[in-house]
Amino acid sequence: MTDLELELHRLVHVRLQQLPTSHVAVVCKRLGHFRIEPSGHLPDVLCAPLPETAVALRGLTPRVAPQQVTTVWFEGRCVLLYSHRGHPDLILDPGTPVRILVSCRAGAIKRFYNALLFAIHLSATRRGGLLLHAAALRDPCGRTALVLGPRRSRKTHLTLELLHRGWDYLADDKLLLHQGRLHLFEHRLVVRRHHLSALPWLAERLDGPEAPRTIRSQRLRRLLDRLQHIASRTISEKLQPLLQPLINPAFPQDLTRHLPDSRILSSARPDALFVLAPGARQGCAPLEERMLLRQLVAIERLYLGGMGPLEAMSDYAQPDPGTPDLATLLERNLAGVPGFRLAVAERASAAELAEGLARRLTDLEPETTTPCPA
Repeated sequence: MTDLELELHRLVHVRLQQLPTSHVAVVCKRLGHFRIEPSGHLPDVLCAPLPETAVALRGLTPRVAPQQVTTVWFEGRCVLLYSHRGHPDLILDPGTPVRILVSCRAGAIKRFYNALLFAIHLSATRRGGLLLHAAALRDPCGRTALVLGPRRSRKTHLTLELLHRGWDYLADDKLLLHQGRLHLFEHRLVVRRHHLSALPWLAERLDGPEAPRTIRSQRLRRLLDRLQHIASRTISEKLQPLLQPLINPAFPQDLTRHLPDSRILSSARPDALFVLAPGARQGCAPLEERMLLRQLVAIERLYLGGMGPLEAMSDYAQPDPGTPDLATLLERNLAGVPGFRLAVAERASAAELAEGLARRLTDLEPETTTPCPA
């Protein structure tokens, strides 16, 4: 059993208390740069093992599927219960502090990290911030672009291409948004096989004796491309997510090692906001403020839903009636930031996307951008 404390930009304080080493290792691997010395302060998020009294919850969810989620009463509170084959696996209590009680089962690690992400998001909303699904990079002249889009909208392709051009990194998939500023969250970028296929220079950058064979072998990448094509045509869509980790595995990469010319930023204020959306032609057009807000809310809800049924819980998990809703938080934190719709044509290259974004960012009025460093 291991303890760990994290302080996320003085916005969210997380404590992992007496959890298995395997659970702590996953959190430390992704958020270890926020680690602090143990303190006596009450945390915003408390993670601890499932108590023995959780055994009484066994059988409260029907065994119609291996994984069940429901709301139940536990220790006098309404909580979210994750079960695995009828056995309690994880309890999320949205009180103050937000509590995550998790079993020692190895299979519970992924859902534990997803629940931790939601708990961080919920705690941040109580202070006027949120955990935002977005990428953020700063150009050589000091202008920061915030890029949003649903999963598979090619945010990572665009991020890698901009990093290749010497831009600085703040986020690829998640960041903390608070008081109009963007704050670093995870500092490692996840690369998949389709990124290697779309960016010819990437495999050479990542190549090395310790690199996985999928990165080092172009022949193997082509074989996996063929297997994925066959699987998409012959295997049920319900089974596709189970195949993706095998056919298209994820490779977390250390940016400072493979892209040493790009700095990792701690925080920045956005100068422009870009929403990636499919289009027949490449283009970058201004977005009306109301339409921009609607798209931001939709993207964020899709992200929360991707972490499981937690999005459905987000309305229920508001013990304080004064906590602003998602639309209000986005509107307050991004007020005055110009927004653009960056159309992504089906066959557009990452270089074309990067050029369109950089051109629009350069064309902004001087008063809307951060002055270029001398």
